[in-house]
Amino acid sequence: YSRSMFVRKVFVSYPKDSLVYIGNFLGEKEKPRIPYAHNSIRIEYSISSFTQGEEVSYQYRLNGGEWSDFTVSLTKEYSNLPEGDYVFEVKAVFLDGSNSADTFSFQILPPWYRTATLCNILGFVSFGFMVCLSLG
Repeated sequence: YSRSMFVRKVFVSYPKDSLVYIGNFLGEKEKPRIPYAHNSIRIEYSISSFTQGEEVSYQYRLNGGEWSDFTVSLTKEYSNLPEGDYVFEVKAVFLDGSNSADTFSFQILPPWYRTATLCNILGFVSFGFMVCLSLG
């Protein structure tokens, strides 16, 4: 039987839970672009199948950092992530020593005030100038 590890769902957890990713069996993964104002996420993962009573431990890491301690939890939350690209890795470790892993990539976008382009700023100033002229 197969014991494959999957990232099942990813939620933006602030200001309210919003689903941004759901796993599929085609292996296709979109890379969500998460607004900076919603930079706290919850990742849910599990294995595809296991036999009754089989012990499974999980480890995870973000951006190639240190692996976490072993856990039986099927979720991981991150709060107030800075802008940037991220890769979440999770692995299931079985009693016989074998393991199965999965990854999930996402991006936290810069704050809105840092994404304003020169064109946006010039357009806003021009609009304001035109409004002033039409009132004068």
